[in-house]
Amino acid sequence: MKRALLIAVALFLFAHFAFCAVTTSDGVITLDFYEDTQSGIENRWILDFKVNDLGNSDFEELNVNMYIWNLAMTYDNPFNVLQTDYYEIGTATQSVPPANFITIPLIMLETEAPDHSEFTFYATPEDGIVGYPILGNFSIHLYYSDGAGNFYQDYLILNGPMGFAPVPEPMTTALFVFGAFFLQFITKRK
Repeated sequence: MKRALLIAVALFLFAHFAFCAVTTSDGVITLDFYEDTQSGIENRWILDFKVNDLGNSDFEELNVNMYIWNLAMTYDNPFNVLQTDYYEIGTATQSVPPANFITIPLIMLETEAPDHSEFTFYATPEDGIVGYPILGNFSIHLYYSDGAGNFYQDYLILNGPMGFAPVPEPMTTALFVFGAFFLQFITKRK
């Protein structure tokens, strides 16, 4: 039992999880960002946007502009509906000195009574090349208002993979099994 627990702890420490969850400083919005490993689509990432319980705040409705500062990924792909009654996905052009312009992903939300609302957005590589990481750390600028004329902003940092190519699922399973046997072998009593 002791060996099995040691093996599980060691595998947990050696595993690299690409998952990040952040909440705005006022607790209104939570973002979860992680790799989609369940669908079989390689190098697709999920951004879950959740509106938390607004019962104790002055928010009657929520209007959000979310600027995603990562030029390697796009939300303009076949996995997202680009425009609904609740949100619109597009791009924004930003000025970067000296006199250059860049285009970044922009998601705009307009909802009424959004308590516990959740939206899922899918990100894919901008260049469409499969097998390459699409990001490292990147920032999201949130600008939102409460419908009563009050405006708020927050600056959030999300984490993704740190410069490695995603490993296909069958290979991940094989490496996990190999690691379990290897750890069992090195922890065997003589």
